[in-house]
Amino acid sequence: MIRTLVLMLALAAASPALAQSAAAPAPAATPAPPPADPKDVSSDQRIVLAVYETISGPAGPRDWNRLRSLMAPGARFIVTSPNPDGGMRTRVLTTEDYIGRAGPLMLKEGFYEHGVIGQGSSFSHISSIASPYESRHAMGEKPFARGINHFELVSDGKRWWIATISWEAESPTNPLPAWADKALLPGLD
Repeated sequence: MIRTLVLMLALAAASPALAQSAAAPAPAATPAPPPADPKDVSSDQRIVLAVYETISGPAGPRDWNRLRSLMAPGARFIVTSPNPDGGMRTRVLTTEDYIGRAGPLMLKEGFYEHGVIGQGSSFSHISSIASPYESRHAMGEKPFARGINHFELVSDGKRWWIATISWEAESPTNPLPAWADKALLPGLD
């Protein structure tokens, strides 16, 4: 009994030291984004257009530093898509995750995403823009995907930043709403 009591006291006394040594490591610091072209970040609408310009082009490398310069530290790319079982899933990516996934594909195949500035709302230093899009592998081709990108934007009073880009492609069971379908006029690629 005394041995048990001594062992319990010893463990209790050691617990703070064990807890301190087992503390979780500090999260890695997000590197500061490269400087942005002032015209790219001059308004909430202009920064959205800069994203489309950056990711679109023939097969080959993209200017990923331009994309990085548009994104706020800690920004997220969020894609919602169907699961093989018929449900939905949401994947959350960092800017580097997005570049790591999209970059190799864009090296091999052209990717052109035409988006329009659709519905939005703003207040002071925050803005939200819903942007219907069409994706093609070559200019003039029929789109292989359409959907809506949602941009969440913030301004520090000097420039605009993208905090989040979330998107979902349309499907036979989830067509674009009428306002988005109407915004994607033929021939705007």
